[in-house]
Amino acid sequence: MAESILTIFRRNALKLKETPCFHYKVGGRWVSYSWVEAEERVRRYSLGLSSLGVKSGSKVAIWSQTRVEWTLCDLAILACGAVVVPVYHTLHREQVSYILKNADVSVLIVEKKEQWNELKEQALPHLTKVIVIEGEGDQNLLSLEHLVSVGNGIPVNHYDEQLKQIQPEHHATYIYTSGTTGFPKGAVVTHKNILSECEGLQGVFRFQPNQICLLCLPLAHVVARAVQFYQMSEGFQMAYVSDLEQLGKSLEEVRPHFFLAVPRLLEKVLQKVQQKVHSLPSALQKMALWSQQLGLEVSELRQKRRSLGWWQWVEYQAAYWLGLRQLKKRLGGRIQFIISGGAPLSKEVAQFFHGHGILILEGYGLTETFAAVTVNRPDDFRFGTVGKPVPGVRIRMSPDGEICIKGDMVFSGYFQMPNETKEVFDEEGWFRTGDIGDFTKDGFLRITDRKKDIIVTSGGKNIAPQRIEELLKGSLYINQAFVYGDGRKFISALVTLNKESVLKSLEKKGIIVNGKSLASHQAVYQMIREEVDKANQQLASFETVKKFAILDAEFSIETGELTPSMKVKRKVVLQRYQDVLEQFYRE
Repeated sequence: MAESILTIFRRNALKLKETPCFHYKVGGRWVSYSWVEAEERVRRYSLGLSSLGVKSGSKVAIWSQTRVEWTLCDLAILACGAVVVPVYHTLHREQVSYILKNADVSVLIVEKKEQWNELKEQALPHLTKVIVIEGEGDQNLLSLEHLVSVGNGIPVNHYDEQLKQIQPEHHATYIYTSGTTGFPKGAVVTHKNILSECEGLQGVFRFQPNQICLLCLPLAHVVARAVQFYQMSEGFQMAYVSDLEQLGKSLEEVRPHFFLAVPRLLEKVLQKVQQKVHSLPSALQKMALWSQQLGLEVSELRQKRRSLGWWQWVEYQAAYWLGLRQLKKRLGGRIQFIISGGAPLSKEVAQFFHGHGILILEGYGLTETFAAVTVNRPDDFRFGTVGKPVPGVRIRMSPDGEICIKGDMVFSGYFQMPNETKEVFDEEGWFRTGDIGDFTKDGFLRITDRKKDIIVTSGGKNIAPQRIEELLKGSLYINQAFVYGDGRKFISALVTLNKESVLKSLEKKGIIVNGKSLASHQAVYQMIREEVDKANQQLASFETVKKFAILDAEFSIETGELTPSMKVKRKVVLQRYQDVLEQFYRE
């Protein structure tokens, strides 16, 4: 039998037996699956799926928030030899429909009936069955419990026979990532890719069966998914949080040893701490600010592996016990470190947490590499870098500085997109990431630029700006659009006006405006606001344009914003309108 994440999961279940594996909340109370209970549940779900005709090569999508059933269904689908297609729960129905059709999905697992109600009018020619996680099923939907019952008619050893058929090169999952044209591409991840990533992470981190990871990131995100599989291979425990509003409470209740976060989440924590400090009475505020400054100084020394002076050590201990330790306490008190991924992490945020006694370890990877190819280690880290290569990864720089990767975790291509696949591999088979970087003298990778245009928000969402720009330019009143938000908490935009159409519309309303003052006129702003709102209705919530500015002048070849082929030079626009863009995020 070839090794797969399923065989490793079974081996750990036999070894760890009644040890807790998954923790989740029911009715406000934390409950658990033991390892053996979790493996049995996966077996039952898998047999149920087999009874529906799911087999090797079938495509099954999961459209749900992060929850324990997500993981159980993921494993059950893989155990059938089928392909898992994860779908972000926040996607617009048109985007979900595109993914389901493109991936030839035959079975869809949704979290709630309302999701299927949104989608059922869409033309989905390959879809035959829909399963709902929450609540009772009906004539159109199977519940998970019904799935178990329909599988009872299949011999139990069918599960074991299916596992034997899984080979390393078989497709395991298609993870859809935004393309530069705005059309999602399904990255084909094999069982070999998954195992390679797990082995790489095991070469960096080691956890014991009594230690807990808190998972709050979407399992449709490659980082969360990779850690999900790593947990099964390593044998520690996982606690699931679906609602980020409950994250703070869950941290205090679960008291995890580590958790995953995107930079935006960590930025919010920092903002809350600073807001609380500035609300303190003057004397306490001064003490808190002194403690924070001391924490930053100590962080700098520790990064350089320099010892603290005697008095400095005494001061820091006093500052830590008087106030700095409160942050760690609010995170449960047992945090060894936080793993940050999905978007660039500010060095200032990392140092702030480190000064409070909490280490953030940033890594780097892509959907196409099934998450991490480099990561900072607990005993070997540099803030402002994304760490060193994990075992099994080779990295080199192309002549123009592009980061190129080889390793068994690198994907095999985009589903049904041979041309796009060919574009991201060079002649020697190195995967071209589209990111520009270099190595420090001591071997840490730094990301210095992005060759591709994909926006990665501070929340870790990958967004193709072209699609949003095209929607905006679909307005009668907008001539050009430039979307921004890389490393930021939301999307903003710069637009230029179709002055003729704008003036005609204003004239109909009896508003006379001097053409030179169009961009700053309140009636024009309101007109564009309505157009932006219309475009937002066709976008997922994380893609919507929250703020925008109307520019006085057009982008042009003469002024340097456009290439001769009329493509926008994004760097030029960013430099020229930096102050305008920065203003969006100062409030």
